[in-house]
Amino acid sequence: MLFLCYNDDMQLETITKKRNGVLLVLDGEEYLIDTEIFGKYAFDVGKIDGHAFFKMKEESDALRCHRYLLDQINRYEKTAKGYLETLLGKGFPYPICQKEIEEAVQKRYIDDRRFCECYLTAGKNKKGWNRLAMELKAKGVDEEILLSFHEEFGDGSEACRKETKKLLKHDDGSYQSRQKIFQKLLRKGFSADEIKRCLAFDPDDGTDAGS
Repeated sequence: MLFLCYNDDMQLETITKKRNGVLLVLDGEEYLIDTEIFGKYAFDVGKIDGHAFFKMKEESDALRCHRYLLDQINRYEKTAKGYLETLLGKGFPYPICQKEIEEAVQKRYIDDRRFCECYLTAGKNKKGWNRLAMELKAKGVDEEILLSFHEEFGDGSEACRKETKKLLKHDDGSYQSRQKIFQKLLRKGFSADEIKRCLAFDPDDGTDAGS
């Protein structure tokens, strides 16, 4: 339920048809209204009822938000939080955005678990669990969902070995060089134990990397 402040009588100054709706100027403020919804109310320039106008606006916002969300879902895979931020960034009211997101989640149009699985699959050969988990949390994936994938993800040793192999190509064997490699791998989300194991042995033949 939206709570809006308005006067009973408001001045509708201009009505301009746009490609994406009807642009109205009401008491000096601009409002974009869906063409279909505007046709139901058929306001004309002059004095109009404020209550009726904002009822129309709420219906328009809901319809435009719904259409925009479906378009985003068809284009991009995101979390519920990601879609919500996108809708809010377009200027739709929070209550309408939240309602649309909840309905899309119920219909499984939005599925954070599915997003998490795809994200981990795409990133597991380049990043460690710690980095991927941090990124997914920032995107709004629940801790419980992350934990359900942790065991299946594994320890990330294979990915760590691949990244270590790349970095060792530029290693001069010095302590400073190894520390830089260690820090780079940490930033990629590999654990300290994984990195130590990979730096202790040559990724090609299993021999001591420092020999």
